[in-house]
Order: sequence, then C-alpha cells, then structure tokens
Amino acid sequence: MLRTFVLRQLAHGQAIRKVARSVGLTAKTIWLTSQRYQQGGLEGALYERARPGKEARLDAQQRQRIVALVAVRRRSVHTPGRRSSSALELLSN
Repeated sequence: MLRTFVLRQLAHGQAIRKVARSVGLTAKTIWLTSQRYQQGGLEGALYERARPGKEARLDAQQRQRIVALVAVRRRSVHTPGRRSSSALELLSN
C-alpha cells in the first residue's frame, strides 16, 4: 500500500523529497520506486523480484498443508464436545 501511495503522490507532481518526508522513507527509496515504475510498470514498482538467498525449507505443498492444519485446528478448538488435538498429532496424520 505504501508504494501505491508513493506512486500516486509522484503522479500528482509531488517532489521526491517531499514524498519521502511524508511517508518516512529516504529520497533514494522513493527514487528507486519511481525507477522501477518507469522500467517495469506498476507490476515492477509494487512487487519485489526474487532475490538470491537460502532456499526455503518447505515447498509450496508443505506450506499449504500447514495452513490447512492450522485452519482445522482453529475450528476444532471451537467445536463443543471435540477433544483438543496437539499440532504434532495433526501433523502426523
């Protein structure tokens, strides 16, 4: 949302330094956001490119399973008469 606000302020003619002060970022960050917009459009300005780094410990399927288990866990906590299961029990199923 902040980048959207920054781009909107720049589009309305606000100076980079003024935008930086209003959002609490450096002028360099605002300038880089404007450059990303000019080079890659809205998509380029709003979303980060993948960066090199440590590989994720979980793949997409594993992350989805954990999210689903958390959702099940939340429902079971609020279901009368159902015994509470630990996260380890849910993961082992």
